[in-house]
Amino acid sequence: MSASPFDGILSLLIRQRGVLGPLQSPAEIARRGFSAAEDAMLAPMRAKAFVGSVQTVAAKLRALASDFMLGEVVINTWAHDPAVRRRSYALLAGEFDLKAPSSDAPSGAADRR
Repeated sequence: MSASPFDGILSLLIRQRGVLGPLQSPAEIARRGFSAAEDAMLAPMRAKAFVGSVQTVAAKLRALASDFMLGEVVINTWAHDPAVRRRSYALLAGEFDLKAPSSDAPSGAADRR
């Protein structure tokens, strides 16, 4: 659902190196590259990532929720561009028919279904 689906996974790996701060851009990540050991660390992260169309990601989320009997899930989109993150969340909210909480409800208290 983002221009580069593994931007966030690569940024996570960089954070594991102790480099904290904003997510790095895909161009910065590409310039630096990764060692063979780092590539090996990325493989399991890539395998677990939910990447694809909104329908593909939603199907994976529904399966995860069903498999673990979850009533709700938390989504974290690791994309460098904030607009891409917001779009990702908006697409999923639409797919799950979620509604924004009313302005008079305490945070987290509104019925989102």
